[in-house]
Amino acid sequence: MTTEDAALDSFQNLLFSIARFREITGEYPTRITVVGHSFKRHRFERLHRHALRWPKLRFKYEGVPLGNEADEYEAASGEVRSSSLPSVFSLSLSQSLTSLDFPHQLANAYTPYSKDLYGCHAPLVQKRAGRNFYMRSHGYHVGAPELRQLIEWCPEDGRKLFPGTLPWEKK
Repeated sequence: MTTEDAALDSFQNLLFSIARFREITGEYPTRITVVGHSFKRHRFERLHRHALRWPKLRFKYEGVPLGNEADEYEAASGEVRSSSLPSVFSLSLSQSLTSLDFPHQLANAYTPYSKDLYGCHAPLVQKRAGRNFYMRSHGYHVGAPELRQLIEWCPEDGRKLFPGTLPWEKK
């Protein structure tokens, strides 16, 4: 068993986990299952997987709800930290978790990644920097050299997909 401990955000969690798998096994995974909080599902399935051009049929997200609706609401609200959401997103705790998970991520999670798929522009790059207290860097340029260009990819418009060949497209 191993862990990946260099990621500073959800996009890097996915990308660096793929790189770590390559570093440990010498190969890239053929399937990915992400286990995470239910309210992060759309970000992983619609944005991060898409940015990595990972095949949809070989990707699965297992959402784990928090202990109760109040905890789920608090976590999703903390993800947003914004009062600028339209009133259509006002929610009561009696609503289902399905209605809670997506709207509350919009301001701080889903929307910024929809405009910056690789998290390399403001505000996402500042969030990464703010989480890197000890100025650590990952070693995946060496451990997964085929991903070097993808790891460094930062399109000016934030939305252009990485144009190079990716190892999982060869299978």
